[in-house]
Amino acid sequence: MFQRSCIPLCLIAMTMTVLFAEDAAPADVPPEPPRWANTGKIGAFVSNVVTGNNDSSRDPAISGANDTLAYRLALEAGLDFREGKHSVDQRLLGKYGRKKDDDVAWVDDTDEVRYDGVYRYQFHQPHFAYGSWGWESVFTDPDPDNDLFSPGLLKSAVGYGQLYEDFWAKSSKAEVRIGAAVRKRYGDSLTAADRETETGLEIFGRLEHQRDDSLRYYVQYEGFAEFKDMGHIINVITAGLTASLSKYLSLEMGLRAFYESRPDSVAQAPGDGYGEWSLRQDTLIGLAYTW
Repeated sequence: MFQRSCIPLCLIAMTMTVLFAEDAAPADVPPEPPRWANTGKIGAFVSNVVTGNNDSSRDPAISGANDTLAYRLALEAGLDFREGKHSVDQRLLGKYGRKKDDDVAWVDDTDEVRYDGVYRYQFHQPHFAYGSWGWESVFTDPDPDNDLFSPGLLKSAVGYGQLYEDFWAKSSKAEVRIGAAVRKRYGDSLTAADRETETGLEIFGRLEHQRDDSLRYYVQYEGFAEFKDMGHIINVITAGLTASLSKYLSLEMGLRAFYESRPDSVAQAPGDGYGEWSLRQDTLIGLAYTW
């Protein structure tokens, strides 16, 4: 008798448990972001380049540019990792353009390749400790050698930074870093002094924003000062704006400015590129595919 009367009571209890469990279930929880994410763009453009002091610039990405209308191929790729307090950002940038004037063979117009990586450990929002690494070069050095990926710069750093995301609008980001850095230039076209390993203070700042998929812009500053000669400072400012006119048609503008003060160990010599700003300004329109 007891066993028979228990059966419907047990069924009622189980049913009530299921109903209350469903009522207490939280609303839809957004899925966790993927640990790995990749982005990229590849494009073919018609470009207009304007330079300043490029003939004496100590920056290969500026010294190899010319004022001209030419074509350009460009590649941008990113691979990011996120998990808890750990994050890794990696960026690869490649630009290569050529021009041809009447009765003159094809020559390089724009030449730049760059890879940057940074690991962050966020110990308290927005503060983080970081380790960074990078490489800057050109696809070929000037005539007559035309060596592949020469001259170039290898660099790494460790230090402290702050990262602010979505702080004034969605998809906006601001980052500042300061740390101890090691840099090494290489290339047969460089002097022995230029190829010496340098240690110093690194300062990095970047502000970027993306509005939907139609407009993206950024401005970035990189500074380096040698510990043994704090008056020897290298400044690099880059900025860019990309506007998507249609699904595959893109308009882009870019700026790269470079300034290096004269080291104490280098004697005064006119036209050697120290103590003056050099720049390259690009305007491009063409076909681009993003992912």
